[in-house]
Amino acid sequence: MTAAEERGCLRLLMHAWKAEDCGLPDNDEVLAQLSKLGRAWSRNGKSGEVLRAQFVARDGRLYNERLSRERKYQKELRAKRSNAAKPEMMPDGFASGSQTDRKIIQTQTQT
Repeated sequence: MTAAEERGCLRLLMHAWKAEDCGLPDNDEVLAQLSKLGRAWSRNGKSGEVLRAQFVARDGRLYNERLSRERKYQKELRAKRSNAAKPEMMPDGFASGSQTDRKIIQTQTQT
């Protein structure tokens, strides 16, 4: 892969990351534009073939398997951290644990 192709591949990966499904349209004209390779994309078909080899075609879209795995991992991590930040609710409707201990202690010491 040439330096220009590497830059083009990185640009395609960045565009794919911004897409909701982490994919790209399976369209050479659009890919040439997004990668900024322009006519080099189709010149002898080499750059286009090299970059297309980094993606898998599914349902009219192109996906990079490594990028898709990373997206899945990031979503799971974000959900896990979000859930960890939420107070756990007890059956009686009150939050449990250290989430409220500080408030209870402050209230008890002020009275």
